[in-house]
Amino acid sequence: MKYISHKKERVDNNAILTRILLKDPVYPSEVTLCYKVWAKENIIEQWTEIKHSEKKAVLLQKFASANLYFTNKDFYLISFQGEYLGTFRSKCTFE
Repeated sequence: MKYISHKKERVDNNAILTRILLKDPVYPSEVTLCYKVWAKENIIEQWTEIKHSEKKAVLLQKFASANLYFTNKDFYLISFQGEYLGTFRSKCTFE
């Protein structure tokens, strides 16, 4: 993926959303990395949006969000992973 642009927008008085747009240099697909900072709660929310403009459905066999790396030992990560009740399950075929 190649960096195209980024933008920051204030969601409300407490949150700022940063969106980073990446595009594939060969295929008509793009990924947007999203980071929402909640100032009062001292939280960073992160997700990834994947889009394509192929004429047929696209099957993603392996993908992962970009990780945030912190070098300070005072940070901790809360993550929702796994298949517990299917709460965070996503579909991998896009039309």
